[in-house]
Amino acid sequence: TLTLACSLQAFNMALQMAAGDIYVAGQGCEPCPSGIAVYAPDSGAGASATLVDSGTGVYPGVRLSGQVWTDTVSMGPYQLENFTLCDAFGSLPPGPIFPAPISGLMGLGPRAVLRTTATVQPITPEVFWQDIFAQSASDAQFGLWIEPLNASNPIGGGRLTLGGVDTTLYSGDVEFLDASPGPSGTNGAWMMNLSSIVIAGTKLTPTNRSVTFAVESKIITGPASDVAAFWAKVPGARASGVSDLYGAEFYSYPCANTVKATVSFGGQAWALTPSLINAGAAPGDKQCFGALLGCPCGAFVTAPCSCSSWEFGTPFLGSVYSVFRQTPFSIGFANLSVRAGGTGECSQRIRILARELTTGQLRLRESLRRPRVPKRGLHRRPPLRPAHRHRRLEPILSHL
Repeated sequence: TLTLACSLQAFNMALQMAAGDIYVAGQGCEPCPSGIAVYAPDSGAGASATLVDSGTGVYPGVRLSGQVWTDTVSMGPYQLENFTLCDAFGSLPPGPIFPAPISGLMGLGPRAVLRTTATVQPITPEVFWQDIFAQSASDAQFGLWIEPLNASNPIGGGRLTLGGVDTTLYSGDVEFLDASPGPSGTNGAWMMNLSSIVIAGTKLTPTNRSVTFAVESKIITGPASDVAAFWAKVPGARASGVSDLYGAEFYSYPCANTVKATVSFGGQAWALTPSLINAGAAPGDKQCFGALLGCPCGAFVTAPCSCSSWEFGTPFLGSVYSVFRQTPFSIGFANLSVRAGGTGECSQRIRILARELTTGQLRLRESLRRPRVPKRGLHRRPPLRPAHRHRRLEPILSHL
């Protein structure tokens, strides 16, 4: 939830990672549903906002238009004065900008893309989360956990931790790898190189390795040939003939099949949660759509579908705990804890330690079982039973 001082209004914000700007529903927003908060800078008793100009902003597949303001923005313990934002009231292509109860977008991307109609340069040189860290002693990073969609939680959710991580939501170590904000002059995104995909025990080497991450997307898109090779390893999978708005093609597969796949960015292999690969019922006898879509090359294909790169949405981001770090610019992943819906798998170092301790315990028990032969002429007490000698070790080892 984000609060704007000029109108003392609270806005339910959706996260997006393609840019670092803030957009809220503006007055006269025709595609916006009724009942959501609408930015009204002249109706509050708080600090007054300042109108800068009309402006536009872009995030994958949509161009937003509205008015650009400076205002005091508050979120949790953080507050930014004279921060530039846009009250959006139109989009291209036409359609709903913010689905209820969402009334704004908060950018977690590495660059600002909001522009006025009078300039081609971003209005603010820094993005929202970067401004927060510049004015506080917090670490320049944020942790992200995505709550899985289900019948009781149809719009999703999760937890964003600014300035750190939530250690209760992951287990083991966070593996950090180098990332990039994208080429200069582009919108900017969190980018890494995809090393490999393993599906049904078969390792696939992607033809194009560039990956961006999109918390706002419920699918994974990639080059059509790579995606076709992926689904070829799933029994009963086939091209569905159905595409999304951007030209990405769905595949369908038997709902009874559990799709087991991992991805690697040069380090550890991360498992995709099978339920997140299932994108819902498809036409056909007990068929389901897969959340991994192929992007063909062609003029009709529009962003975010690209035949030259991958975009990983919640099927991946919902399978791990993610940490996005500004300095050094990198992205880290960790296994989900049991509380966060994972298995609570420990790090490799802890697993090795547990195995070594368990091995030592078995060796100790074996040595205690061996009969002791007393020396002639001496009377010795019989050895204690192993359970007595070992009582203090077992409670410790049972928790590993």
